[in-house]
Amino acid sequence: MKSLFRFLYLLLAGVLFAAFPAAAQLLPPNQPEQNACGALVLCGTSFTSPYSYQGRGTTNDIATTPCGSGEDNSVWLKLTISTPGTLLFSLSPISAQDDYDFAVLDISNTTCSNLSSANVVRCNFNNNQPGSNVNGVIGLNATSTQQFVPGGTTGSSFCQQINATAGQVYLIMINNFGNYNTGGPSSGFTISFAGSTATFNSPPPPHLQSIITPVCNYKSEITIKLTSEVKCNSIAANGSDFYLTPSGTIISAAGINCSGSQGYTDKVKLTFSPALAPGNYVVHAQQGTDGNTLLDLCNTALPLPDQLSFTVPYLARTITMTRCSNQMPFVWNGVTVTTGGSPAATVHNTTAQGCDSVTTLNLTVVPQYNTTVNMTKCSNQLPFTWNGINVTAGGASAAVYHTTTAAGCDSNVTLNLTVTPVLTATVNRTICTNQLPYTWNGISVTAGGTAVAVYHTTSISGCDSNVTLNLTVTPVKTNTVSLTKCSNQLPFTWNGIVVPAGTVTNPSAAVFTTTTASGCDSVVTLNLTVNPVKTRTVYDTVCANHMPFLWNGISVSAGGTSAAVYNGTSAQGCDSIVTLNLLVKPVSNLLVKDTICQTQLPFTWNGITVTTGGTAAATYTTAAANGCDSVVTLSLFVKPTVHHTVSMTRCAAQLPFAWNGINVTAGGTAAAQYTMLSPVTGCDSITTLNLTVQSPVAQSSAVSGCGTVLFEGHTYTASQLLKDTLKSTLGCDSLYRSITVHVYPENPVTQSRDTAGCGSLLFQGHTYTQSTTVTDTVFSIHGCDSVYKVTHITIHPNDPIPLRIDTAGCYSLDFEHKTYQRDTVLVTTYKNTLGCDSLVRTVAIHVEHFELKLTAQPAEIVKGEETRLATQGNTGYSVNTWLPEAGFPNQHVLEQVIRPDYTQRFTVIATSDLGCIDTADVWVKVDTLVPDLFMPNAFSPNGDGLNDNFGAQFFNKSGYQVVEFRIFNRWGQVVYIAVNKTATGWDGTYNGKPADTGVYYYYIKVRFVNGKELARKGEVTLIR
Repeated sequence: MKSLFRFLYLLLAGVLFAAFPAAAQLLPPNQPEQNACGALVLCGTSFTSPYSYQGRGTTNDIATTPCGSGEDNSVWLKLTISTPGTLLFSLSPISAQDDYDFAVLDISNTTCSNLSSANVVRCNFNNNQPGSNVNGVIGLNATSTQQFVPGGTTGSSFCQQINATAGQVYLIMINNFGNYNTGGPSSGFTISFAGSTATFNSPPPPHLQSIITPVCNYKSEITIKLTSEVKCNSIAANGSDFYLTPSGTIISAAGINCSGSQGYTDKVKLTFSPALAPGNYVVHAQQGTDGNTLLDLCNTALPLPDQLSFTVPYLARTITMTRCSNQMPFVWNGVTVTTGGSPAATVHNTTAQGCDSVTTLNLTVVPQYNTTVNMTKCSNQLPFTWNGINVTAGGASAAVYHTTTAAGCDSNVTLNLTVTPVLTATVNRTICTNQLPYTWNGISVTAGGTAVAVYHTTSISGCDSNVTLNLTVTPVKTNTVSLTKCSNQLPFTWNGIVVPAGTVTNPSAAVFTTTTASGCDSVVTLNLTVNPVKTRTVYDTVCANHMPFLWNGISVSAGGTSAAVYNGTSAQGCDSIVTLNLLVKPVSNLLVKDTICQTQLPFTWNGITVTTGGTAAATYTTAAANGCDSVVTLSLFVKPTVHHTVSMTRCAAQLPFAWNGINVTAGGTAAAQYTMLSPVTGCDSITTLNLTVQSPVAQSSAVSGCGTVLFEGHTYTASQLLKDTLKSTLGCDSLYRSITVHVYPENPVTQSRDTAGCGSLLFQGHTYTQSTTVTDTVFSIHGCDSVYKVTHITIHPNDPIPLRIDTAGCYSLDFEHKTYQRDTVLVTTYKNTLGCDSLVRTVAIHVEHFELKLTAQPAEIVKGEETRLATQGNTGYSVNTWLPEAGFPNQHVLEQVIRPDYTQRFTVIATSDLGCIDTADVWVKVDTLVPDLFMPNAFSPNGDGLNDNFGAQFFNKSGYQVVEFRIFNRWGQVVYIAVNKTATGWDGTYNGKPADTGVYYYYIKVRFVNGKELARKGEVTLIR
């Protein structure tokens, strides 16, 4: 019997918290071996369990024992004595800190379902604390005299051995309580019967007992129940211990509760891929790739052969059927089917196993067939037999054949027969003389002519065909070409032939063979003449003032050897090179200065007429001794003449008149000049008279009008000439005016025309939206009305009928032979006979890319907790299916609340409002619930991030609720309280201030999701 509370005194050697071995796999409650009637049958000398058990099974087999309490967190073992002797054993925890109890019951005269304390012959419920059990080992030995060690005892690890007789049946109940300080799951145990002289019977070998997986999920997996436990490490993970008939592939096998190689199980799950089709199957046991079949706890192999049968029901299937139109309607599975289609009918029923089953009928209705066969025959093939009918002539409906289709429906086939006559043809061919003899359709032709051969064959229609050959023979042509080349042009290419270098005439230098337009050979022979290149040198002398000069078109600017090179062409057309060697002789220069009056210009100097002054007013050249020029330059300064201008105005009638002794007879610029000698320069001083003579001007103009002319206040209706004289301010005649009046007649002509538009019309820069008449006037060359243009504009209605077509597809859409991947709007306009818009078709293409998401909140739970599966889409949608189906009774909701027993993937299939289908899945991780907790015995709330809070520590992240948690100081005051919380912890403060260091007392009560409640009391030391 365990004490209700354990106080933790672990403040040894400055260590706050001890390190504990990892717990074993914690099995879910109510395992079969936790009931006395489901005890594990032992054999051999030892048994190891890697599991930690919780609860008492489905029944409380024994409530009390001579050692105090009964079973708790138990597992039952069974053995049947076959050879009498002593029965000893040692129960060794895998972790020495785990606390195990045991009780041995003799049930030789009772049953496993009728147990009481009287059946207990040995039990040991002592406390496994330091100094109590060596390495936590308890059991039976030959030295102990104690039969019962009650709970709370320290020490007395062993009870007295049992003297067993043959046929006796014993049950061993083993309770596990985890670590003797912290509780929680244990790490497993080994029970060894070494030293016993009694032996026990081996159990019968294991067999395949039944299939326990829900039948509606047989297509993907089955779970096989065995008659007894087998070792986990004897199950081949690849499923090779089993095979299916008549078909199917097993991809994996796993024992239920097998998380390690040392465990045992009586249930094996097989997974199939691909999923099995509906039908009957047999699962067979065999030796796997691990070298054995399944082995029980005594290493006894499952005997072969062994098998189980199961059925994968039809949960959803489609039947395809064909019927003749005259067989409609008909009754199918109680449903009256009136038309074909996919589907034409759907039937919902329940299978013999209780699964929902949907059967869909896809029906094709075959009409009475009337077809036509078109056939062609040669005239010499008549008559002939067609489907048993003698056909003697061609034509439409030459024969009618009555038969039955493969579907059993009537079929009428009509023969349309075309009769083809025998064909004749003529072929005209042309060849070259060197192609004779000539083979044509297998016939050797040796000469040209008409009808030189006749070929007998079969036409494309399969009838006889006679072809006659007319053959024309064309002769071969020859020719000679003569060319001349310069020596520096060799070699050169002629008609693709390289002609080599040479210096003399080379007849027949090359021969070129080609093909004429008629396809015959043409031979051209090249005769080649080669001319040489010529060179010479010319010597010349020039004076320096003749430089530069042109020589044979070359500008020569300096003398010397090779002053210029001239490249010419000889009479034969080849290069001729002439080189100029030039000698340049110098020229002598002299400057002469002089001054004159401007009026002395021009004057003669050394035979040169000088017209202006300057530093080089003239240059006189003579011959020097070297035969070149001697140059004398005149530098001339010209003193200017003084000029004055006088402007004057006179009437024409006042001419002539005298001015400074000069008779002036006419006006103008410089009408007269008066010259005198300037006392300053000694040169002439000239005064110029600019005379303006006001003479009358004759001016002619014209005015015109259409019909009448209004001029200077007078109206004129006929053309006439008007004259007038005007005076200047000086009283001189100024203007003699002549005006011609033109009066033009008006005789406009009217022209009419019609034009039309759709909705509107752009006419002469204006837009018209309604029918109207537009008048325009065309003027003559004189600007008078000439033509009145009248345009009748008709505006036809342009109100097209809008036609909108909305179409949609999933992920892509084919419309009018084109594939669209995204939303598109197509607009097409159709016109009527007037050319106006009649119909505007708008096609709105919607391509939906439906995306479905599935989330789990939370995604990690412990067994027994709920999680919410929520769907989300990028458009409106509805749910079709949740998988696995057995876990979702309501298949069409958007969210599910589930309580899964193990980690698995959930899948949802949904259809958008448009009809697009998408699939999403999510994994939900399910941890095994460990309904226990650990309470530290000290903490240090100093803010260093280590052990700053005191509270319960759990083996799971969730799956529990702290019903009540209170902490008291040594005076009984409550310094911390938490009620109905999922996360609690005291930070070491009281009334907002740090609490005193020392020992505090706590009480905590926790409720786990499986309904189990734990209550703990203890002490905790606050350290700063």
